[in-house]
Amino acid sequence: MELDDNAVNDLVSLGLSGYEARVYPALVRRESYTAAEAARAADVPRQRVYDVLDALVRRRLAVQRPGRVAAISAVAPELALARLMALQRESLERLNATSAALATALLPVWNDGRTHTDPLDYIE
Repeated sequence: MELDDNAVNDLVSLGLSGYEARVYPALVRRESYTAAEAARAADVPRQRVYDVLDALVRRRLAVQRPGRVAAISAVAPELALARLMALQRESLERLNATSAALATALLPVWNDGRTHTDPLDYIE
């Protein structure tokens, strides 16, 4: 199955950068890639692919296999997508808590503004 731009866009919407969203599907296609092979397969600049692969490993979407030349393998898609969803849920929970705290802080100020009268309002 060939992945289209929609799959890349969907991965971006799940929190990956554009380059990460292009490299992860490339990694899924084979057991492992070297950094140079991954750059070529994903059409990502070679000088950037090292950072992208490190980011995927940090997010636990890929694993690095030691050897004379380090190889990178993708984590199974169902695990990778579950991790991305968990990260999105955590982010949403943080935003929800921030929103609730901000609403609590702003409500008294807003209420004071509704009842505030300025004597100059009555002068024409």
